Amino acid sequence: MENPLVSILIPCYNAGPWIERTIQSAIAQSYQPIEIIVHDDGSNDDSANKLAGFGDQIQFSHAENQGGNKSRNLLLSKAQGSYIKFLDADDELLPHAIESQIKLLKDNPSASAAYSSMIQLSPLTKSEHEGQCFSDIHIDDYAKWISWGLAQTSSTLWLKAVLDQIGGWNSDQQVCQDNELCLRALKQGHSFVYDAHPTCKYYIHGETSTSRKSLEKLLEQKTLLLKDMHDWLLTQNKLNTQHKTLLGYKFWELSREMMKLGSDKAVQFHGVHKAVFNIKPDPDYSSSIYRTLYKLIGFKYSEKIAELLRK
Repeated sequence: MENPLVSILIPCYNAGPWIERTIQSAIAQSYQPIEIIVHDDGSNDDSANKLAGFGDQIQFSHAENQGGNKSRNLLLSKAQGSYIKFLDADDELLPHAIESQIKLLKDNPSASAAYSSMIQLSPLTKSEHEGQCFSDIHIDDYAKWISWGLAQTSSTLWLKAVLDQIGGWNSDQQVCQDNELCLRALKQGHSFVYDAHPTCKYYIHGETSTSRKSLEKLLEQKTLLLKDMHDWLLTQNKLNTQHKTLLGYKFWELSREMMKLGSDKAVQFHGVHKAVFNIKPDPDYSSSIYRTLYKLIGFKYSEKIAELLRK
């Protein structure tokens, strides 16, 4: 029996410095057959010229800028493969990525997608480490999602039928796009299987500062998505103690992130959500001293003391 076709879909916007490396990593896959489809989303750098250099090794289209998720959906509509790998234009697949995840999905026929950790690299600092996704077999996919550790765009291989069934990417979702996609998949009964080996490289391009407006949007969307998951689990009678604990940790983390927008805003956010989500400091990201202070004097003053100690 012939191997099923896999479509590697690459949205490109001003990715001139990286797009050749990204496409070469797709071409170099040990698995065959594959098709590589690239959509240039209105780039104004030299991306189009570099894409043209690949000739018939790739399929290539170009249109005015519409945004990442609209580009991904356009690519999905062109794909002929039974399996879909979305690859961001500055990421890189490891040579056995597709082969490994196809085997995993064949061995786990109830799964709708395979995902892995990724190797994170910073050319600026010359650092490299493995970015973890949650592989613990003792927690379910809902818990992994709540922990923001279920799947990342370039590390996931999907069944095309599943993406078609859940409606592809949300074109209005500007941040947390892969998290929102996975949430819809979970809510429609789909499951994920973990690949124990990293399948891609994720490049961190310098230390970029986040504007206040961007941070507000990110935290707002994280909050909405976590609330959505909580409410859905509750209505489905699926919300268990582990989910509640992890939600509490996540809302503590969000409260701390809110400190970047001002102490008053963070304290208000923490107060509004504390009772509903039983907020507690995550022991993996807080010291025993901080947790004791939090229990004794609350979030506001624990954070004030923590800030003084950081100076």
